[in-house]
Amino acid sequence: MRLWCPLGLRLNRILWLKARMDFIKPAASSPAPGREVDSYCGSCKLELAHVIVAMDGSRIAKVQCNTCRKTHSHRGQQATNNTTTTAKTKPSPTRKTKSNLTHSEYDRLIGGRDISRATPYKITTCFTEKHVIDHPKFGLGVVIRILGDDKVEVGFPSGVKVLVHNRP
Repeated sequence: MRLWCPLGLRLNRILWLKARMDFIKPAASSPAPGREVDSYCGSCKLELAHVIVAMDGSRIAKVQCNTCRKTHSHRGQQATNNTTTTAKTKPSPTRKTKSNLTHSEYDRLIGGRDISRATPYKITTCFTEKHVIDHPKFGLGVVIRILGDDKVEVGFPSGVKVLVHNRP
């Protein structure tokens, strides 16, 4: 048996549910430089929206806070309960990633370039192919290719990294 419900209450519930659905964001397929991700900002002391600046393989390395505009390491989601701890696991040594460069490949990339004129890496700087970059964490690298308007693939001694560039 169906109970009678005033039309006004039913419409209010439908409008409330629709408003709740507008706040749900579709999940990104995979993290990539230039995309937004939620991360804990130590300066703001909150978990806020950040833009991915640099990645180390499939791991997010650096993010820029959309609120205070500071760049820092990605801290992911902070645990709400400090009593729970998770053990960090290393990837298996047999797993091969495409981001690894051999020493001879890196030497071939950097060979013949004037490393004394390497440009210090900044998010706001626009880079071109074969540009030599001096990154504070990864060291000297060479731009291998341009990925869209705001991403570059750079070869470093530790491997190939995707970095953000040309940002206001």
